[in-house]
Amino acid sequence: MENKKSLALFFSLIPGAGHLYLGLQKKGLQIMVAFFGLIALTDWISLPIIGMFIPIIWFYSIFDVRKAIYNPQSCEDNLNLSFDFIHVKYLGYIFIIIGVMAIFRNVIFPLTHIHIDWQITRYIRTSIISLIFIAIGSKMLLDNRK
Repeated sequence: MENKKSLALFFSLIPGAGHLYLGLQKKGLQIMVAFFGLIALTDWISLPIIGMFIPIIWFYSIFDVRKAIYNPQSCEDNLNLSFDFIHVKYLGYIFIIIGVMAIFRNVIFPLTHIHIDWQITRYIRTSIISLIFIAIGSKMLLDNRK
């Protein structure tokens, strides 16, 4: 049993892997997708400020595996995020702010120096993901008004 605890703690260094090892597949996959998805998103839209959430997910994963090892009755296989009106409203604002920041940082500011080369694809990519964030945030805010 002690070997299983040690291995679970070792696997917890990769976000979600410790949960997968303990048999908490849903939670492990949710954490893994959030962690690596956030890394990919940070790189894709070139907005390093989003990367500040990466260590939060990593530490949450480590401490949650530790909690699941020593208190298995308290752990569930889902993250159980509650999205009531206030939280969704703030999440919507965050999506809009991230989208606007990405457009300004990666499209508007660089266009003032007008480079017509490989960066155009980067501008288009950033514009698309930024508009998606703005649309998601706007939809969340409008849906909660009803």
